[in-house]
Amino acid sequence: MSLKQRITTVIVVSVVTLLIWLVAEGRTRSSETFPGRVQFVVASGDSPADFAVSPAQIPVMISVSGPASAIREARSSLRSESLRIEVAAEHGRRELNDLTGLVSKLSEIRKMGIEVVSIDPTDVVIDIAERVPRQATIRPLLPAETRVEDLSVTPKQATIYVLRPDLKKLADPLLLEAIVDPEDLASLEPGGDHTVNATLRLAGDAVLSAAATIDPPTAAVRFRLLGSLRQTTIDTVRVMVLTAPEDLGAFDVTVADKLLAQVEIEADPETISRIDNGMNVFAVVYLKRDDLEKRIASKQVSFLIALDIDGPGRGVQITGGDNALPRVALTIKLREPQAQER
Repeated sequence: MSLKQRITTVIVVSVVTLLIWLVAEGRTRSSETFPGRVQFVVASGDSPADFAVSPAQIPVMISVSGPASAIREARSSLRSESLRIEVAAEHGRRELNDLTGLVSKLSEIRKMGIEVVSIDPTDVVIDIAERVPRQATIRPLLPAETRVEDLSVTPKQATIYVLRPDLKKLADPLLLEAIVDPEDLASLEPGGDHTVNATLRLAGDAVLSAAATIDPPTAAVRFRLLGSLRQTTIDTVRVMVLTAPEDLGAFDVTVADKLLAQVEIEADPETISRIDNGMNVFAVVYLKRDDLEKRIASKQVSFLIALDIDGPGRGVQITGGDNALPRVALTIKLREPQAQER
């Protein structure tokens, strides 16, 4: 036999041997147990969006038998995909007592060419709850320190799907808040018109099931950004009396408490930074001619102002307590005319 003939014979024998091994592999039956997941879904023809299943999915151990190659493919497939068992859309609790039989009937199992020997656990109790739609009004909600104008939200309404037992937890009227994330505001320039995508959540303290959903889940919040406010507390604020120049020489005004203590204020970030670094804040009491002539005993502070020696005044707002400007006690006397010199 020539060398060429011997090489040809070796190749033919190798191919035949491989084919015999592949056939034997495909026909050799084996068994194996591996982990998987079973998912419970409402039957597709029964409006699945209107029902929620709990638990929606459970881990299981699957024991199978069949050709070794089919088992390998099944194990690989079920590592990433769940086995879906459909249940009827009927509100209430249900016991599924034969997961092995239910899984065995699945078309994907039959296509895999394996036989399901057992599922552990074989029994499971699930709850099927109807989800009821309710319309809710959307209101935008920005961080408290943010100042805006021309505030609007689109859409103005959304649908919230809640489990029927949760209906009694809902407020009337039903409100959703469009929550603007502070991080979305950080990069925006004051003075411009902006649109931010905000997540919707139920307003109030109601705690709903995780199965509750909102459609759509977000809303567009539009506004013109005026800038953010910061707050600080000043240990002492001096009281100033302001009146018309022509009245200055006619009356003597004494303020009982010349200093206000622990005043909580808010202003734009630059002003607050200057105040924290020593800029003075004054509480101004403006007295009209009528106030002076009536000798009023007290008056509310007219406004607060921050003054720097090298710049214009800056307005600040009081925030402590009920946000009302305090009243100060006054003593007003008519000034005696000076005696003329002889």
